[in-house]
Amino acid sequence: MSYTQFVATASLTVCEGFNVQSYLDAISERCVKEDNFMVEHYGEVDGKVDIDFNDYVRESGGQILIEMDSEESNGNSEVWDWLIDQFLPIMKSDYVQIKSASIDSRSGVDIGFSLYSKTGKVVDLDEIMKTYQQTVTP
Repeated sequence: MSYTQFVATASLTVCEGFNVQSYLDAISERCVKEDNFMVEHYGEVDGKVDIDFNDYVRESGGQILIEMDSEESNGNSEVWDWLIDQFLPIMKSDYVQIKSASIDSRSGVDIGFSLYSKTGKVVDLDEIMKTYQQTVTP
């Protein structure tokens, strides 16, 4: 029997004093007002989508970490992607840093790293390397 697991984190910064719980409550309420996949999939309770975003999002000193693990309660990658999109317009950092790993009992481990700009555009790794080489090479 084969086994596959996918884990990922997205890290970014927000302004000091940011109230993450208030923000998560607001986007949960907005989900109900908008027609989207989350209300269709999870339903609604008391004017909010019936999913605990705290399973995905942690905050510490202005650092936001959005986590996803296919084996845990935060295992829906569509929710994880959607949450990242919700933080793009309010993030203080220039980029969201995405780290991921796929673990497959047959093919092994595959890791990933990428950066998303505030517009949601993926920053190309070749572009990063080119900039790095220009700053390091005399």
